Amino acid sequence: MKKMRTFFSNLIHRMSIRRQLLVSFIITALVIFVANFVIFIEIDRQLSSVDDVYAGNEQNNELLELIEAVQNSMTGYLQVKSTDIMEDYYRSVYALSEKLDTMETPISESVAPAARDDVKNMAYVYLSRADETIQGKRGRDVEKYSGSYAQATELYTYMRDAITSLNAEQFKQNTREYSELRASMKLLETASFIILALVFFIGVFLTIILTDRITSPITDLSKKAEIISTGNFRVEIPVSPWNDEVSVLSNAFSGMLISIRDYMEQQKKSLETERDLRERELTMEAEIKEAQLKYFQAQINPHFLFNTLNAGMQLAMLESAPRTGEFLKNVSEFFRYNISSDKGESTIGEEVKLIDYYIEILKARFGDELDLIKDVDENLSNVKLPKMIIQPIVENCVNHGIRGIDRKGFIYLTIYEQKGEVLISIADNGIGMEKETIDAILNGTIKPDENNKDSNGVGVRSVINRLELFYNKKDIVEIISNGKDEGTEVIIHVQNNAG
Repeated sequence: MKKMRTFFSNLIHRMSIRRQLLVSFIITALVIFVANFVIFIEIDRQLSSVDDVYAGNEQNNELLELIEAVQNSMTGYLQVKSTDIMEDYYRSVYALSEKLDTMETPISESVAPAARDDVKNMAYVYLSRADETIQGKRGRDVEKYSGSYAQATELYTYMRDAITSLNAEQFKQNTREYSELRASMKLLETASFIILALVFFIGVFLTIILTDRITSPITDLSKKAEIISTGNFRVEIPVSPWNDEVSVLSNAFSGMLISIRDYMEQQKKSLETERDLRERELTMEAEIKEAQLKYFQAQINPHFLFNTLNAGMQLAMLESAPRTGEFLKNVSEFFRYNISSDKGESTIGEEVKLIDYYIEILKARFGDELDLIKDVDENLSNVKLPKMIIQPIVENCVNHGIRGIDRKGFIYLTIYEQKGEVLISIADNGIGMEKETIDAILNGTIKPDENNKDSNGVGVRSVINRLELFYNKKDIVEIISNGKDEGTEVIIHVQNNAG
């Protein structure tokens, strides 16, 4: 028994909330079904018993009616000798014979079995005397049919009285059986009510338990979260032994709280032992912000930016923050590429590497909600093209195609050669672009939104302008979108000028 309890306890602990609710519903429904099925079977049995109560009386009455039909038709034939009455007589005799031959069940199962057998035997003798009476009448033998008729009438009278007596006894017995059946039905009614009430209370009990199982941890967790929001991180959240969604959330929250406390302790120790380093860090952060502002204002000092970012990477390494260091490295490489040369020319390989840095920078903000899928022909890495061609389009995909959608965003970068021409495809799975917007971009009539300097299409139009100047030709870019939420694809056609 102990092993069984342990087994079921472990089984429930491994169940999700959805499965617990489903199992609870199935068990309750199964109990209700079984209870109703048992009640149905018992009611059917009781109804069958009620039918059997009066079966004996019905059989007695049917037999008496058939005997009376024979008697009346026989008497009628003696009084008025006619073909119609003769036919009635033979039909009555045939029906009575059939009844006697097929009457396997007793006239009364529990009342005067000897009298029952006597009635059946006398019925056969009665039919014989009735036949003799009819034959005597047809042969005009008055003495013969008079004697036979008197014997048949005597047997008829005796059988009628015997069947009446049997019916009286049967009725008494039926009354007793009916009383017993009524008491049994009353008991069944009480039992049915008790079973249904028990099923109801079991269902309510299971619902209360499951509701408490689901809501109590959430309520407790919300109270702990409210305490934590006041700045008290010393709250203890017990580890749940269950394996459902709420327990996973609670355990994850507990792990996060422990990580925060550990991090705070490390920060406290770091502040106590490396106060000077902290001051330098604050200074560097201020310098980084100032460098970013100057970059966006086109007044950036490259050496100052790289020195600041390198200092930030070194500080991240000292603080054991590899992700922060990697982020700063990507930012550094991104800006280095932007200001590394004034010639305005680059290669596909360098542009693709810049996209990698840019996507990694964006992932610091979007996390796993954004991903880059590349399919680049490495043989085309040395193809030359204007600098900063792919990145503005990718940025436009992120800002105006993917941002705000309720699914994971994908950027698809495909570079391949076709018919001596290099095709650069940048696509997203975002909200798509209307045909009017596409035409405005390609025709050069797109205008920036005064409230949004990075308006959809302006960056793409700038890319198109530089490509047309670089290659001295039109129709270098095509934009494809199949409608709302179907994403957008920008295809750039460049020359394969790799040496």
